[in-house]
Amino acid sequence: MLSKISYSINDLNVFFEHNTFDKVAVLCDDDTTKHCLPIIANLIPTAQLINVNSGESNKNWKNCMKIWDIFIEQEISRNSLLINLGGGMITDMGAFAASVYKRGITCINIPTSLLAMVDASIGAKTGIDYQNYKNIIGTYFESKLCIIDPIFLSTLEKRHLISGYMEMLKHGLIADLDYFHTLLDINIDTETSLTSLIKKSIEIKSSIVEQDPTEKGLRKVLNFGHSIGHALESYYMNEQEALLHGEAVLYGMIAALYISNMKYNYQSPHLNLLEQIAGKYLGKSTLTFDTNQVLEFLKQDKKNKNQQLLFVLIDDKNQVQYDCACTLDEVKNALNYLHD
Repeated sequence: MLSKISYSINDLNVFFEHNTFDKVAVLCDDDTTKHCLPIIANLIPTAQLINVNSGESNKNWKNCMKIWDIFIEQEISRNSLLINLGGGMITDMGAFAASVYKRGITCINIPTSLLAMVDASIGAKTGIDYQNYKNIIGTYFESKLCIIDPIFLSTLEKRHLISGYMEMLKHGLIADLDYFHTLLDINIDTETSLTSLIKKSIEIKSSIVEQDPTEKGLRKVLNFGHSIGHALESYYMNEQEALLHGEAVLYGMIAALYISNMKYNYQSPHLNLLEQIAGKYLGKSTLTFDTNQVLEFLKQDKKNKNQQLLFVLIDDKNQVQYDCACTLDEVKNALNYLHD
């Protein structure tokens, strides 16, 4: 069962009227402590603040231990609550920490980035990165409530807004091409109201997750663009300029459509449209990466089986296919295409 979703931060009042906790903790990063915590401060009981540094590189075991140390120090119990206030890094790591502490304490997610609103905070996946491998350690653990209020989007840098937009494009490509083209027609830099689009992305993801909560089959389509995307994100994690998740997924989708063309004669103009989006929002600078190192990250992808590289692809009838085995040569060709 998916967590309850609310679209107003004011619903925190209702939540605390109907739920009682002996302790409350709030997990934030540097940015959300400064910009987002003041928005909810008067809506929650007295709470223990847990602050971590911002950025994907901090979604790690070290910060989980910091969270658990504070839990123990503050005598957080199984009747306590953790509020995860932040982007995907915070909701992924916070929910993971809550899921294993004393075999699970209640948490709620309040996503503050567009990416977390439409993807990371819903669907019950938790996770942290380990040895630069993206989300390689994690659990399935549903938050009790997810509050998705666009009020927080005003705190975002444009680059992070664009990153979430890339994930929304994925929802359109795999499930609703009319929605995909609606997204193409907006300028995410200047769009003033995203509420209806956010709700549409959540509707698409929730519908898929409800049919396959633990990713035995259909839910795998949500990984479209994520095989090479995660590998690129892992590769760039320690580079001077890391890739944001949505940026990496956009490149991953371009690579996946290129492979779809090679394997299934996929002829849709969507590949060209995604390349135009990349040029518009990410600039025309060439991706520079070591292909062999990216392949090493790709070999650890969670979707792989029996040492086969398994991708989500689209066939010549525009049908999304999962568990598509790809050869190293096919993947290398796609990576070379990204280079070019």
